[in-house]
Amino acid sequence: MKRKKFNTKLEEFLTNLDIDIDIVYYIDIDDVNDYDDIYQAIDDNNGFDVEVIYYYEAMKYLSEHDPSLSESMGLASDMGF
Repeated sequence: MKRKKFNTKLEEFLTNLDIDIDIVYYIDIDDVNDYDDIYQAIDDNNGFDVEVIYYYEAMKYLSEHDPSLSESMGLASDMGF
């Protein structure tokens, strides 16, 4: 009974997260015991994959997620690219 109550609360929590992916889609709640289980289940199902097709979108993504982008762009500029 305790496990079922945990699973219900966990599913409710994950469903109500304000994020772009539906975590419950990527995991089996019955197999979750801790954060690492959630992370592994999402990773195993490619839930962290981001598809970037266009240059603008790639640069936008990198500017938000790659702190070394400015340094890299500066080096490229110094080398004439």
